[in-house]
Amino acid sequence: MTTSLRLVGEPTLLVLLWSSGAVAIGVGLDGMSPQLFLTVRAIGAAACAWAIVLAARSALPTGRDLAIVVGAGLLLQVTYQGAYFLAIAHHISAGMISLIMSAQPLLTVVAAGALSRRTAAGAGLGVVGVGVAVIADTSSTGADVVAFAFAAVALLAITAGTLVQAKVTSTTGWSCVAVQSTVSATVFGGVVAAVGPGEIHLTASSVVAAAWVTIVVSVIATALLYRITRERGAVVVSGLFLVVPSCAAGLDYLLTGATVPPLAIVGGAVAVIGLVMLQQPVRRSRPLIRRGRGRRLVSPS
Repeated sequence: MTTSLRLVGEPTLLVLLWSSGAVAIGVGLDGMSPQLFLTVRAIGAAACAWAIVLAARSALPTGRDLAIVVGAGLLLQVTYQGAYFLAIAHHISAGMISLIMSAQPLLTVVAAGALSRRTAAGAGLGVVGVGVAVIADTSSTGADVVAFAFAAVALLAITAGTLVQAKVTSTTGWSCVAVQSTVSATVFGGVVAAVGPGEIHLTASSVVAAAWVTIVVSVIATALLYRITRERGAVVVSGLFLVVPSCAAGLDYLLTGATVPPLAIVGGAVAVIGLVMLQQPVRRSRPLIRRGRGRRLVSPS
């Protein structure tokens, strides 16, 4: 694969796979409780990732990298995933949680110290665009304060987790997924042991959805996310999530026939413009790599 094709193809594939997760999670939760779904997802992802790691003889994280991988896993695979699933279980709409998650790029550029007029404008424009796209098709869902609280926790967790994961320098994405999914399976398995598996009403669609989230989203998409984060930086990766809500709406239309209002299409176009502003490099005299205490974050400004 040529370098230019990789630079475009990998982020595009990540957005498509990540967007599919929102649709699949909703279907899967119709057949099982959040804690059981999370446990099944984590165990399945761990099994798949370890099989790939053993077959490829990939190096496992050690020392400082291991601590970073576990810390990022607690944020991304436990806190973020748990809060995201619970927000949906408390009836927040996929559109509204996507809108909340779209604030991640702005939080990331601020936390990474990469805020400039261009990056702030790009993130702000992206958030506005996604907001227009989502609000255009948002209806009342009966979500309560708890649902929004879980969504806020998920936002903070994925922002912090992306920044922590960017510090990993010598470990493959598969190894990260294997270790982190094992941590996640241990945590959620303990939750199921403590509170029980909850109600189970399995259907063919819920089983397929659970398998898709486990294998495609939790293993393939997550490994791809880590690869791009390692190579291009946390700020660039966070910008990709600006177009996830619009892409998810498109997938929802293709899979369920849900219509997309014209205003939502306009909002999606605005979000793409914001994404371009976040990712397009700008020439500058000072180095783009921040050095100090092992921190490796690429500043796009």
